[in-house]
This record gives sequence, C-alpha cells and structure tokens, in this order.
Amino acid sequence: MTRTIGDMSGIVEPGDTINVVMVGPDGTPTGVSHTTTVDDLGRYRGRQAVARGEAKVATINRPPRR
Repeated sequence: MTRTIGDMSGIVEPGDTINVVMVGPDGTPTGVSHTTTVDDLGRYRGRQAVARGEAKVATINRPPRR
C-alpha cells in the first residue's frame, strides 16, 4: 500500500505555521519534514522544494484572525 499526502501550499497565508514534508518521485513521504512559519511576504523555508515538487505542505496551523 502506498501512502501519499495532499499539498496545501496554495492556501498558506502569512503567519501560518506549516509542516513541509519531503516526498519521493512517486509522491510518497520520505520521512523527512520540518515546521516553519510563513513570513509577511508569503515566503517560508522549503518553498523552493515545494515549487520543484520535492516537498508538499502537509499541515497548516493558522492563528486566529482579528
């Protein structure tokens, strides 16, 4: 059985804390991940790997908005 994850990179917003998971060529997680925060310009560590298809944004923790 193959385990794949969805990519939520299209809905991240500044201030979100996200979990970036590295994936193999077939989309399965490699077991390597890190947590980072999206800055005011929408940038985050691992963004280039997500753009290349080497990683996916697996979870988003969004703080309450006021």
